[in-house]
Amino acid sequence: MSAVPKPLLSLRQWRVAFGANEVVHGIDLDVAAGERLALVGESGSGKTVTALGVLRLLGSARLSGHCWFDGEDLLQASEARMQQVRGQHIAMVFQEPMTALNPLFTIGDQLAEVFLLKMALSRQDAWHRCAEMLRQTGLTPVDRFMGSYPHQLSGGQRQRAMIAMALACKPKLLLADEPTTALDVSMRDKFWICSTPCKEKLARPF
Repeated sequence: MSAVPKPLLSLRQWRVAFGANEVVHGIDLDVAAGERLALVGESGSGKTVTALGVLRLLGSARLSGHCWFDGEDLLQASEARMQQVRGQHIAMVFQEPMTALNPLFTIGDQLAEVFLLKMALSRQDAWHRCAEMLRQTGLTPVDRFMGSYPHQLSGGQRQRAMIAMALACKPKLLLADEPTTALDVSMRDKFWICSTPCKEKLARPF
């Protein structure tokens, strides 16, 4: 009998609190490699906070419980280790494309930074990878979008740029916080991102 594979991500009694207010109350969930898990809940129920907590992007929030990723408890990891994990091993498509991008830098510069910092590519190689990612997400002609600033793009185009950044390092785990909200209805199926083949689960942990 073959052994049951360990989950890629496992949360146990995962809690998030801001001051005295606990907003996520003891979640238990597992996500295996190649599996897609949907968290379902009303607005304000803690879906986004749960995802941001996994990446420890909640500032002064108090996190407790266990967050096992690929055998490592991220709650015990140093900030330097989390810098390595974010983007390279776990990536996130953020909910709000209108504010998630830096307005002072072009799309090309922001996407290239991922390859420069996380993969230590040369500037030329990073630029080639940027062009490849933009083509994959339908942002063509590539030269136009590489040189565009966020305010020059529509909401759907910004969303695609964020998807390109999240997928740039081929992370093991992708946290997608309403990743197709700004996309046209006709484009949403094309950008329904998951590993294939995959299993689907629906959870209401909130």
